[in-house]
Amino acid sequence: MRHPSVRGAAWLLVLLGLTSCGGSESGTGPETPQATSITISPNTVSLSFIGGTANLTATIKDQNGGTFAGTVTWSSDDPSVSSVSSGGVVTAVSNGTGTVRAVFGSLATTVAVTVRQIAVSLSTVSGDTQSAFAGSALADPVVVRALDQGGSAVQATTVTFAPTEGDGSVSAGAVETDANGDASTTWTLGEALGAQQLTASVTDGATTIVTATSLSLTPLPDITTGGTIVVTRADPSSLETVEVQVTIRNDGDASTGGGFRAQLLADGMEIATSDVPVIAASAFQTVTFTVGPFAAGLRRLRFNADADDVIEESDEANNGVDRNVQVLLQTEVSAGTPVTGLSGIKDDEMLFRIDLPAGSQSNLTVELSGGTGDVDLFIERGDRPSFRAQYDDCLSGSPTTTERCQISPVTPGAYHILLHAFSTYSGTTMTITLDGEVLPYDIEVVFIDHGTEAQDAAVIQAAERWMSIITTDITDSDFSSDPYEADTCITGQPLVDDTVDDLRIYVSIVEIDGPSGVLARAGPCVTRGLTNFPIIGSMTLDAADLARLEDNGDMLPVVLHEMGHILGIGSIWTDGGFLRNRSLPSSSGADTHFTGPLAIAAFDAAGGSDYTGGAKVPVANLADEGSSDAHWRESVLDNELMTPLFDSGIDNPLSAISLQSLADLGYTIDINQADSYSKAFSSPARSVTTPRPVLDLGDDVRRGPVVVVDQKGRIIIIRE
Repeated sequence: MRHPSVRGAAWLLVLLGLTSCGGSESGTGPETPQATSITISPNTVSLSFIGGTANLTATIKDQNGGTFAGTVTWSSDDPSVSSVSSGGVVTAVSNGTGTVRAVFGSLATTVAVTVRQIAVSLSTVSGDTQSAFAGSALADPVVVRALDQGGSAVQATTVTFAPTEGDGSVSAGAVETDANGDASTTWTLGEALGAQQLTASVTDGATTIVTATSLSLTPLPDITTGGTIVVTRADPSSLETVEVQVTIRNDGDASTGGGFRAQLLADGMEIATSDVPVIAASAFQTVTFTVGPFAAGLRRLRFNADADDVIEESDEANNGVDRNVQVLLQTEVSAGTPVTGLSGIKDDEMLFRIDLPAGSQSNLTVELSGGTGDVDLFIERGDRPSFRAQYDDCLSGSPTTTERCQISPVTPGAYHILLHAFSTYSGTTMTITLDGEVLPYDIEVVFIDHGTEAQDAAVIQAAERWMSIITTDITDSDFSSDPYEADTCITGQPLVDDTVDDLRIYVSIVEIDGPSGVLARAGPCVTRGLTNFPIIGSMTLDAADLARLEDNGDMLPVVLHEMGHILGIGSIWTDGGFLRNRSLPSSSGADTHFTGPLAIAAFDAAGGSDYTGGAKVPVANLADEGSSDAHWRESVLDNELMTPLFDSGIDNPLSAISLQSLADLGYTIDINQADSYSKAFSSPARSVTTPRPVLDLGDDVRRGPVVVVDQKGRIIIIRE
């Protein structure tokens, strides 16, 4: 047996080593990437309007399939059809086809581009709303224009003209648009009278409507509604009737020749008719229906003139008109029958109504109780307001579901009750009582600084007089969550963190400036945001002046005057919107006046019916802050208690004018508590031959910030 030589074995080992190690240390290494292909995405482009664009992306690959970085050169073979930017954005120029080329070195590829405008809109250029005799051609052709998405004219697209059945014919039913995108035809009207219609459309779906009026060769009437249904209120409730009014016009050139029937429908059901007399050409007739109540929800009203089609008209298609009316749900309630399970989410409103017949009822009490959350109570007598803020006969807004409103005395008629969900509430009961116990209006007097026993007694007596005038309790104010800071209303006033029912007055009888200077400063410090009624007020009285008044027997009426300012006379007239043409700060001598209707009626009854000195009721307008705009005008009302000058030695009556001004502000007052007062207002207020001692009460209205709080005691605004 032969054995391989040593040399042969060595070579075999070398060859095996080369095979396992991949070659010698002097091999060539990795292959350098080379660009080998180019592609474009997307691989086709279709553009539907001139100016439309598409983004192209070129991708270069190397021999191993990896992405190769490089800058591509773009070009279009037909720039009149489409252009391409250096970044590969293709833009449509005109209808047609072409290619876009991408080049990188020796590599190149193309993508097909098609531009085909699509008409997305068709508009009338001319020929709309013409008129002609029935069966005759319109004087002007109907011209329509096709536009693509970019607003460019679409040429060479087919427009189809089709009159509505019975509305005549056209000279050309299919017309190709010109370079402006226009197509035209001549329309010959049908034999029917009145409005006729022609529809123009393109194969891509865009349409437009052209109208014309077919006229009669003989004069005919044309009954039209004018397109409006007038309803006395846009938001009737499900318990209320409304008046519906429509004006019928004859726009034709002949009389209707006879009467006809007009019809009112609600949700497709006839609810009222009216016989309309003959209407001459160019004349009109107004038709009024009293209808309802309607079921709550959206109601569709339809009015048809000539409902039986007995009048031959030049246009039979304009006799009707429609209107939607949103009817609010309102529930009728009665005394002694509780309404249980009331609930609502934040800002929900619920409406109720109780009707009080003529009779012996003396008062109305509405109470809410039980459940969780926070609901507020609003009441208004007479016409139901459209907005919650207009309910002002009684408002109750505690932070809970416990609310109470009382109206005394009541008068026959409808009382509207609104519940507003201040926050989500549930499980609440509403109870209505007639002739129940009347809670009085309460004035709490808190002395910071006492005067003499007689002076303190005069303050208490004045409060009692005002409590006898204001007859009904108003909503309490709870300051437990948002206390009113100490010393804010008057020096020495403690922190207010309890419930105020109904008005708290802090009184300080101190030396101010000695006799005959400033006698008093009085006014509200905190008022209710919904009603403007004062909650907290202050009255500072000069002890020296009070002593002199006490000696003259004039102390009580003067204190009564100052307390009137705290209640609102002169101090919240502006907030209530009743003070007009103010003299302050820079219009001294302006005809400042109070516009409350009840106060004006009282002024007229006292002798002011023939007053010609300006607007009513005249307000002080010649002095400074604290006097002007806050008292009745001395030169007119003379010795009335709420003028700025107090006449010593004679009566200074608290008249019905002052009391009714409080009623205008929203208080419930007993007008029988007014003092007797009458004047000849056209005569001078004060005779120069009979002077009498006077005390200047001007400049007596408190100056300082007034905090306005909502029904929860939270500050809404601070008025400086």
